[in-house]
Amino acid sequence: MPTPGCFYAAYEADPVAHMLLLEDMDGEIGDHAAGSTPDQAEQIVRWLAAFHARWWEAPELDQFDWLTVDAAQVSQRLQVSFDQALDSALRVCEPHVGAHFAATLRRLQPRVASIAMAQAQSPRTLCHGDAHTANVFYPTSGDLSPEQRRAAAPRLAKAYVSELEARGIADYPIIAYERDFPVCTLYHAVTMTIALGAVDVSTDRGQELVSSIVPRVAAMVEDLGDISDVLDGLD
Repeated sequence: MPTPGCFYAAYEADPVAHMLLLEDMDGEIGDHAAGSTPDQAEQIVRWLAAFHARWWEAPELDQFDWLTVDAAQVSQRLQVSFDQALDSALRVCEPHVGAHFAATLRRLQPRVASIAMAQAQSPRTLCHGDAHTANVFYPTSGDLSPEQRRAAAPRLAKAYVSELEARGIADYPIIAYERDFPVCTLYHAVTMTIALGAVDVSTDRGQELVSSIVPRVAAMVEDLGDISDVLDGLD
């Protein structure tokens, strides 16, 4: 994954202060509300696949203490955070989505820890952790609407798997991608719900983000159809 060079980085805990000086980048930062084009989305998918392939089941991961996590503990914390955020998040979502999405979030509530545990299963690799359009430099930006995303989904799935294969990862076929995709989609809905529980919707920017991002995530969840099989598979 191409990344800017770091010229200087410093951090002090008391008082909290930090500085990060990065290489100047050619392009513009993406925007949450504007989204991305299908071509930009494929470029991101290929970058992430290359990054994942580099660390796919890599033994070096065990050498980094800061990466060590207790999956069960993290899953329980996520469950608590979701429980605390749900009612507030539903109020934020209500003007922008239909009843199906709200009902799905209610249905997910008792299963959040299980979704997190399922999402944390092997294969193990190093993930960006906050990969979205506002954390990417683009030559231009544009909207990837739900309709465009549906049309581009097979192409993006093929791009991810083929990029892994090109970099020597042969044990993650498209069928594995299709198996994992619904769980990861629900996990994304969970993390978005937690974020919405704390979002400031009193600003114009907050309203812009909510009105653009929430319908997109709701459309992804609705496109999964009946999630009974996905939830049953968590047990």
